[in-house]
Amino acid sequence: RVSQSKFLCQQCGHSANADHNAALNILAAGHAVFACGVDAIQPR
Repeated sequence: RVSQSKFLCQQCGHSANADHNAALNILAAGHAVFACGVDAIQPR
């Protein structure tokens, strides 16, 4: 990307701040873990 702060999807044209977009993806992944009942941190 020309700018690391702006995300632009090459397929659909969606644009967003890259850091904000990443935070939303991480949040969604966390919600998916909690929704299926698996602990977020697996014991070793």
